[in-house]
Amino acid sequence: MPNEWKFVAIAASSEGLDDLHRVLHPLRADLPAAVVVVIKEPADGVPLTFDQIARGLSVPVGYVTDGARVEPGRIFVAPRRQGVTIDAEGRFRIDRAPATVDTHLGDLLFTSASQVYGACMIGVVMSGHGRDGTAGLRAIHRTSGALGIVQSPADAAIPGMTINAVLGDSPDYVPLVDDMGRLLESLIHRPVASKRTS
Repeated sequence: MPNEWKFVAIAASSEGLDDLHRVLHPLRADLPAAVVVVIKEPADGVPLTFDQIARGLSVPVGYVTDGARVEPGRIFVAPRRQGVTIDAEGRFRIDRAPATVDTHLGDLLFTSASQVYGACMIGVVMSGHGRDGTAGLRAIHRTSGALGIVQSPADAAIPGMTINAVLGDSPDYVPLVDDMGRLLESLIHRPVASKRTS
């Protein structure tokens, strides 16, 4: 496990894209973490473009590719409506079967990554419909030192995912969206040994 850097997994939605940008904008280009984002999009909606997702970010952004190694200093975006997991060697694996409305893409990523990165794992649940991310946060918290962050339902554009995550897990932090980027930057740079345990 790469103890010198962190793995950050974010479950978000296309409806909350502006909030996602407010979290990612403060992150610096020399980030000692890999950030992987799953964006929940409706099947009948207009797909987000790469430019919409990557605009204005300092950290290099790219789409997840099957078999590629997870590396720090980058933001990886999961392909639209496809499941992404992390294998034991720290490589991305993509399920090519289209996700359905019942597929929890955030939970898939959180759970697999927690088994690889342990206490270096930070899971983030943001605005969106449903319960995605709740089971994943519980999986993360099985490792002492791993952290869960949930956007405050008070300012989530669509609070369903955040409410369920707060009720279904015990997140370490429930900040307003404008505080999340600075918080995440701080936690990424904090030594693993000094993190509080669940």
